[in-house]
Amino acid sequence: MLLTEIGAVEIIKHMDADDYTIPPEMMAALQHAVDHAAKQVLPLGPMPPAPCEDMVLLEKTAREKLRQMAHDDYTIPPEMTALMQYVAEQAARGIRDPEAMRLACEDMDRLSEEIFRKHGILDIGVPAIRALRDGDDE
Repeated sequence: MLLTEIGAVEIIKHMDADDYTIPPEMMAALQHAVDHAAKQVLPLGPMPPAPCEDMVLLEKTAREKLRQMAHDDYTIPPEMTALMQYVAEQAARGIRDPEAMRLACEDMDRLSEEIFRKHGILDIGVPAIRALRDGDDE
């Protein structure tokens, strides 16, 4: 049974006001739709699981491409898209690559230091949250 055959209206009809459970056949149809959508958005296997060196090379290539982009060009380079897709798939599968995590931490630390050298301490979070909370117009 496909989700389009059931329809959202049918799902709502089958739900009691006090009982928000979805009948098993409708849940199966929803799961089928979610699985189908996931395969359309993140097809499995566009990039084989790569050793960490390949991932680092892909990341460097994508990063260089981003640096070369004009500021008004907001398209994501294919290399960066491939890297994001690969990382999302690894995360969805629960795969944790210690070497990739270590490299990511080093990269984040390096970027934090670079931002600190250029701009100093950027203490904008707490004042912004307080302004939002208190309704200040600052």
